[in-house]
Amino acid sequence: MKIYKLFFLLVFVPGILFPQSGVLRGTLLDQNTRLPVSNAHLKVRNSTQGTVTGPGGTFSLAIGALPATVDFSCIGYESITLEITSIDVRPRTFYLKPRTYQLEPVTISGQPAVVIYKDEDYSVLDFDFLDDNLLLVVFRYQLKRAEIILMTTAGDTLAVTHVPAVPARCLYRDVLSNIHYITTRDEAFQAVYDPVFNQLDFPFRTSYDTIIKFLGGYRFLLGSRLWFQEDSPDGFMTAIGYYSRSEGRRNIHRSADLKAMKTYYNEAWYYHTDRAVPDPIDENERRSLDTDAIRYKYFFWDKGCGELFKVSDTLMAFFNFCENRIELLDTTGQTKRVTSIGFHLERPERFITSLTGSFAGTSDWNWNHSLVQDARFQDIYAVFTNKGFLRLERVDLLTGSLARSAELPYEFPEKVKIFKGEAYFLYRGGGEHDNRKLYKMALK
Repeated sequence: MKIYKLFFLLVFVPGILFPQSGVLRGTLLDQNTRLPVSNAHLKVRNSTQGTVTGPGGTFSLAIGALPATVDFSCIGYESITLEITSIDVRPRTFYLKPRTYQLEPVTISGQPAVVIYKDEDYSVLDFDFLDDNLLLVVFRYQLKRAEIILMTTAGDTLAVTHVPAVPARCLYRDVLSNIHYITTRDEAFQAVYDPVFNQLDFPFRTSYDTIIKFLGGYRFLLGSRLWFQEDSPDGFMTAIGYYSRSEGRRNIHRSADLKAMKTYYNEAWYYHTDRAVPDPIDENERRSLDTDAIRYKYFFWDKGCGELFKVSDTLMAFFNFCENRIELLDTTGQTKRVTSIGFHLERPERFITSLTGSFAGTSDWNWNHSLVQDARFQDIYAVFTNKGFLRLERVDLLTGSLARSAELPYEFPEKVKIFKGEAYFLYRGGGEHDNRKLYKMALK
């Protein structure tokens, strides 16, 4: 009789003596929108079993033994851990809560800089604006493990997907405002957001060289014309013009810094050969002067005769630095208004200090030869530097004056962009294991 009882237990109640196993099937949804969460990772603790959710948020996870602890994680969402004690025949539904990335704000002159994206395991490689949202490329440990995140400017995640190819390089915005994901192999994938299915797609693939060849030389589209700006190799001349189907390619305006050009060629012979100069630390020592580097830095690298911007549907602004003025142009390129400027003019420096390098501190803010435009409001800001810090000052196109806006709170911020009156930038802390985070701060 005992033999029959044991046989009954073994055959009909196997879970009493042996752990249950099976396949957990289900769908992972966004807790707020109830839309599918794709590319989420599921992992059974203390095992090698795991899986990734598909485009519709569905998954099938093999579980070797019950009970089991399963971790659910996805970029842009709070991770959860569930204890699975039984497996249903029918698929189950699970939910992830979107994560909002925030830290204690860093305040400079009463203006806080707030973290938009941070993750202990991921670092931000690049970012740009796709319509009114942020598009980020983030990577973990190596560029071969990268993902793309679409999020609102408030930090709420809209979509997450794996990059279409690796290794990741950057994002590139073309003249038609299309955003392309670029790999180190120069592959280019145009990013498109589908709000109906809440997902990012990459429907068009080409090469980075092809985009640059056909669109790289143009600044913007105004009406039916593609406007371009070309700088001479020596940096002393800038030409602007447009291309249209009916007229072809036309140059309409040229700006040249003839005084600087003359100075350069008159003095270039002085830097033709290496020579010894006083060492800035030890006055009794002398060191060799890298004349090629000096020529490049002081006679080319910082040079630029102008920069062209679209400021409305009917106006362009050409910053003519050679003639110290802003020229407002209409859609045909005709000058409508001229305003004098002087913020780009630097104070004279002692030439020997330029040659040997200045080791003395200074509190002066110097224009760093760059302008940044608000991608939505189209305001233009001049960028000033001081010991690695940046200050943004809005340029009044009608008066040429500057309005002090904001000082970024960290040294050497990367890729500064402005959108709707807020500055966005990347910053990596000084720690060995610090990741690059995305910050934003309001401009006055």
